[in-house]
Amino acid sequence: MLDIGELMLADLWSWINQSSPAMTALSTIALVVITAIYAALTRGILKESRELRLSSSRPEVVVSVVLNPYSMLFLDMVIENAGLGPAYDVRFETQSTFPISKDPSLQDIGLFKHGISILAPRQKIEFFLRNTLENFEELMQTRLDIKATWLDHAGLEYTRIFPLRFDHFRELPLIGDNPSVKSADALKRISDTLQKIPDSTGRLKVIGYTSAEIAHENRVHRCYAKIRGLDQTSLDKVTALINSLADDPSDKQKQPDPSPHLTPSANK
Repeated sequence: MLDIGELMLADLWSWINQSSPAMTALSTIALVVITAIYAALTRGILKESRELRLSSSRPEVVVSVVLNPYSMLFLDMVIENAGLGPAYDVRFETQSTFPISKDPSLQDIGLFKHGISILAPRQKIEFFLRNTLENFEELMQTRLDIKATWLDHAGLEYTRIFPLRFDHFRELPLIGDNPSVKSADALKRISDTLQKIPDSTGRLKVIGYTSAEIAHENRVHRCYAKIRGLDQTSLDKVTALINSLADDPSDKQKQPDPSPHLTPSANK
């Protein structure tokens, strides 16, 4: 006599034998679904890999307007390839006749007429665009649309439109001067000073003053400082007095001691 466990196992085996075609069909459907999901995931991974590979060599041309690094009164246009691949046959178009100071309009310069044959990765071209002192309010309300078109290494064409505005430069706070400009000005002043020191022979010229001459120069400078503070009427009177003294041959002023100060050899 069979026990309950053996009867249940026999019933299960009988059901499986009777349902084997249905089980096979369900297994096949499940396998197809899993295969389709796997194929979709694989296709997505391949697409992302391709996009990553293309982005690593894709050029990206950017057009912007910045303040001139040497003066906040001037605006510069910057054309830069911000991508990682070279941009070929770069072309620029604009429907606006934007004037560049008193020179021809933006459409007449070489970059817009002839374009750029190749723009290397991270290469930047910066040039003067506008003086903000010329028609400032009109400039603040101007919108300049620049259309840029270029090709990548595979010949794929890209197009971007850059709407450039200028009102964000209004009341822009700046601190200090450009350090490079200050250094250049200081070096120029030093150079100009050094050029004035040598004489025609190329030697340094040393000019000696006696104590009496130094005191005389100081008195003259103090006198000039007081004269500059006079009104026009007083200044005219002083000028007339000086002219009269200069024209009087009997007026002989005592000249300072010509012997140099602390120069024993001059008294020998």
